[in-house]
Parts: sequence; structure tokens; C-alpha cells
Amino acid sequence: MDNMDEVSYPVQIEPNKKVMYAYSEWETINQDGDTREKSATPQSFDIMIDNVKVLSNIKSPSGKQTLDFGEFNGKEIPGTGYNITFRFTTHWE
Repeated sequence: MDNMDEVSYPVQIEPNKKVMYAYSEWETINQDGDTREKSATPQSFDIMIDNVKVLSNIKSPSGKQTLDFGEFNGKEIPGTGYNITFRFTTHWE
């Protein structure tokens, strides 16, 4: 088995008109520097709108260690000047 290192990146929120996609990814890299897999398992995320953080350190409602965006489906979370309702959908690039 290869010696693998995980490199994690923070969750990003990208505006797309009125829809925002939240995603995170990590890369598993072997000793040769080749990327072997990518996954999406952050622990929490922030939401920024117009460079203002409106919600921070959002974690899974169930208290899981890794974030499952499906748990947010239909949940409304109030922010500073915003009420954000999550609608879960799969998104592939």
C-alpha cells in the first residue's frame, strides 16, 4: 500500500444567481505526488455573502464529526440580516 497524505481544503460557498453550492474536497496523494482520490467530508463551514461572514462554524445538526450536507435539507438558519434555507442537491463537475 502506498504511503498516503491527506491535504484538506476549506468548504467554499459559490453564488450562482439565487443558488449557492457548498462543497469541500480533499486530495489523497501518494509518495510520487500523484492524486489518487478526492472526497468531501468537512467538519464545519462558514457562509460569506459579499465578503461578509453571515454564518460561521456551521456543523452537522446530528453532531456527526464529518459534515453531511444532506442533513441540512429544508433547514432554515438565521444569519446577520439573512434567513438561509438549505436545499440539498447533488452537484457534479
